[in-house]
Amino acid sequence: MALVFQKLLVPATERPTPPRHDESEHQLEVAVVFTSATPTIAALKRAGALADELGARINMVVPQIVPYPLPLESPPVLLEFSERRFREIAMESPVETAVRIYLCRDRLETLSPC
Repeated sequence: MALVFQKLLVPATERPTPPRHDESEHQLEVAVVFTSATPTIAALKRAGALADELGARINMVVPQIVPYPLPLESPPVLLEFSERRFREIAMESPVETAVRIYLCRDRLETLSPC
């Protein structure tokens, strides 16, 4: 299992928040893995169309590498800068999008199922 630190960001949207579902209902989620800005924005738009039809939301998963000399909680890029950048990218999505930043040592290990 990968050692990760998760930072969850939910950008403000211009759309009204849908009413809360009963806790027993499960809302469908579509995951989009961040690779680089342009392809991820294209994937968010495509996933957004699908999610909108299904009444789903999107989770943008961002595995951010922290080199071994640094503590896992101290990435080389300021977390505030990353949060702002990924929030702007997530705003390109037409549906509710949550951003999950995982500070990790190995991108593939972090993304692989347990």
